[in-house]
Amino acid sequence: MSGPTLYRGLRDSLFCGLFIIVIGFSPLRAQITEYAVPFVPLSGIAAGPDGAMWFSGRGNIGRITTAGVVTSYPLPTSGVGAAGITAGPDGAMWFTEYSNNTLAKIGRIATSGAFTEYALPNPASEPTAITTGSDGALWFIEAATTNIGRINTSGIITEIPLPASVLNYGLYGIAAGPDGALWFTQYYSYNGILRMTTAGVFTAYPISTTTNFGSYGIAAGPDGALWFADSGGNLGFAGPGAPTGKIGRITTSGTITEYPLPQAGNLPFAIAAGPDGALWFTDFLGQIERITTSGTVTSEVPTPTNTAGYPGTIAAGPDGAMWFIEPGKIGRIPTGVNVKPPTITLVANAEGEVPTIAPNTWVEIKGSNLAKAGDSRIWQGSDFVNGQMPAELDGVSVTVNGEPAYVYYISPAQVNILTSPGAISGSVQIQVTNNGTMSAAFAVQAEAESPSFFVFNGGPYIAATHLNWSLIGPATLYPGYSTPAQPGETIVIYANGFGPTSTPVVSGSSSQSGSLSPLPVIDIGGIGATVTFAGLVAPGEFQFNVVVPSSLANGDQPVTAMYLGLTTQAGTLLTVHQ
Repeated sequence: MSGPTLYRGLRDSLFCGLFIIVIGFSPLRAQITEYAVPFVPLSGIAAGPDGAMWFSGRGNIGRITTAGVVTSYPLPTSGVGAAGITAGPDGAMWFTEYSNNTLAKIGRIATSGAFTEYALPNPASEPTAITTGSDGALWFIEAATTNIGRINTSGIITEIPLPASVLNYGLYGIAAGPDGALWFTQYYSYNGILRMTTAGVFTAYPISTTTNFGSYGIAAGPDGALWFADSGGNLGFAGPGAPTGKIGRITTSGTITEYPLPQAGNLPFAIAAGPDGALWFTDFLGQIERITTSGTVTSEVPTPTNTAGYPGTIAAGPDGAMWFIEPGKIGRIPTGVNVKPPTITLVANAEGEVPTIAPNTWVEIKGSNLAKAGDSRIWQGSDFVNGQMPAELDGVSVTVNGEPAYVYYISPAQVNILTSPGAISGSVQIQVTNNGTMSAAFAVQAEAESPSFFVFNGGPYIAATHLNWSLIGPATLYPGYSTPAQPGETIVIYANGFGPTSTPVVSGSSSQSGSLSPLPVIDIGGIGATVTFAGLVAPGEFQFNVVVPSSLANGDQPVTAMYLGLTTQAGTLLTVHQ
């Protein structure tokens, strides 16, 4: 959960003294590491795109490397605190901030430490928990209003009112579900789970109608369900006589299962999926706990610093460990998973493997550990939201000089992307993030154009069709489907990396168009061909309508295109036959 310690003052006022537990020896406890930080109190924690953990608190955003090096960044607005924090889809961290029911804002901090703040329409709205949605925007809870907030990466804010049936129940945790919806816990005078689509359609799932207080943290699990921390009817009171809390599981269809905690009077607080296929959570007894997806609690590890009564948030780190907040400290507990970071060995134009890339160009990245073992796929229709290409597939994302790229194909050894249309030149830095673990930066040259032909099956035959859209090539290329081009015939050739067009490309849009000017110069068999159209017809895909020279002999003919002094890859062929 990336949300804050919401209404900490209310919770603390209701907590009737610390419940002190007797701490025995635990092998995992001996492996917990704690790092002091320079500001208190702390609130949220989340893995960043730079391979570090980022955390929020009073007056500051903090960063801690996996080696324990801490940096703090004072908030631009004085007198405020940062609550929830999450990694955004744009390579930055996003957080909520407010102070004494005023100065409500959503903040953004780049990994360089540069801040941007966006004031909310209601300065007393108290934004708290925040997460990245399936639509590429940030979603957050407004604790003091009846709204769910949304902010896109350009800073445009919209608000969706809660349905009247849940107005008085309070929302605490927020998580993006595997179904593309947002899921919330309800914690005040009610116990239920709330689902909301990105279009604002709500569905409520009651857990119990007899409790005074409901649930805290919620997180997407490794099993395709949502997992949450059920307080068992108490707000921050743990110990003898308190009802035992539960860890709950809800499927995306709304089926709820709950697992009581083994220790009497224990209450769970924050929860997060671990890299080991289990869920890890904090509790009010001052422990870090682990529960399997079958509902078995396998670890109850007291923290070295007594944190009974003051549980914090928890998140999976890029190093295979779980990271959590304590009063004035950041803690780390190993999960037994050793994470190997992605390694990049090659970045090139995806067609022809020329080691130069360009804006709005298809690019291949080769290396190791670029995706989870066994995970190999291209994007699918379900990966597109509101006409936007996905910037992440199965936890794999790519940045070019810090700007997110659009991910088409992933595998452990290769990732294919479409670069954003923003200008890049000279030496640029490519980084791959695989489920929270970021590669070292890989330098590659960039220019305004990097022209290449698309080819069939890796080449040498260019991707081309007749005007009836049937394939061009030798009959043996795709038996029964491919036929040669005829001299004098107008054919369609497909290309990559030819630069800007007459219509500016909207970053991320799955619809692209626009004509090229000047027209490219295309030779077939060493003879200039007439180009009747050249333009962008799909994301990163150029179409050239070309008349095959009538004097060409039968056979495989070399094809080249020259544009603004640059030439497509060598060795490409077009099959011609009278």
